[in-house]
Amino acid sequence: MMIPAEPTITINGQLLSHGQAMAVRVAVTVYHATLTTEVDPLGADEHGRRMTKAYVERYNEVLKLMIDGLEQRPGMTRMTEVTHPMADDFDERSG
Repeated sequence: MMIPAEPTITINGQLLSHGQAMAVRVAVTVYHATLTTEVDPLGADEHGRRMTKAYVERYNEVLKLMIDGLEQRPGMTRMTEVTHPMADDFDERSG
């Protein structure tokens, strides 16, 4: 049985097990999906939109690190950056 590849994750010097790494990856991808698909997930005010944009940027960075380490393995591809659907609209209003 082939076990799907997971990123190598260390927290406070402790290397996570395969299952723990999978749990972290799933948590990161689910929250990233929430931030990038819902309208104003952290609030419709300027602060909420700025926080959403900042979180999406950081999650893109984290997911890229997770995926880039696996790209050499069969069946894995590079992640493409995802932005919040309201990002352009917010940038225009805050400009």
